[in-house]
Amino acid sequence: MESANLQRLWQSQELNTSRKVLDQASLDRIASNIRKSHRRLLRKLYMEIFAGLSIYIGAGLLLFISQSGQKEILFALKIILLTALFAIPSILLLHQSVSAFRMSDYAVPLVSHLKKAVNGLKKSLRIYLYAGLLTCLFIIIALLTDRYFLSQTMWLKACALFYVVVMAALLSPVLNHIYGKEINLLQQRLEELENS
Repeated sequence: MESANLQRLWQSQELNTSRKVLDQASLDRIASNIRKSHRRLLRKLYMEIFAGLSIYIGAGLLLFISQSGQKEILFALKIILLTALFAIPSILLLHQSVSAFRMSDYAVPLVSHLKKAVNGLKKSLRIYLYAGLLTCLFIIIALLTDRYFLSQTMWLKACALFYVVVMAALLSPVLNHIYGKEINLLQQRLEELENS
C-alpha cells in the first residue's frame, strides 16, 4: 500500500519535471504583454465607438442643417434608433469583456483568469457580429417598409440597399482585422502559461 503511494508520488514528480518552468522574467514579460494587449483592445474599442458616434452625429447635423423635411428626419431617426438598439448593448458587453483582462481577483490563478477572459472576449465578439448582422437585416426591413424610402428613385434605393449589404458582408472581416490579432496574441500567452 505504502509502496504504491510512493510509486504514484514518484511518477507524478517525474511528470512535473518534464514540463518547462517559466522564470520570473518570462512571467513578467507575459504579464506585460497581456497588459499591452488590454490597452490596445480598449483603444481600438474606443476608436470604434468614436468613429460610429462621429458618423451618426455628423449625419444628424447634416440632416438638420440641410433643412430636410419631416419625412427625411423621421426616416433618418428610424435608422439611427435601429442601429443604437443593437449597437449599445453589444458594445457594452464587448467593453465588459475587454475590461475582464484587468486582474482584479488575485486569488484566481493567472491561467484560469486569462482563459476565462479570452473565451469571454471571443463570445462577446460573436455577439457583436450577430448584433451587427441583425442591425443590417432590420435596416433592410425598415428600408423596404418605409413609404418615404419606397417613393425615392430606383438608383437611390439600389444604392442604399447595396450599402447595407456591403456593410453586412464586411462586418466579419473588419472585426477579425481589428480584434483578431490581439486575440491571437492573448491565445499564445495563454498557451505559454499552460505549458509552463
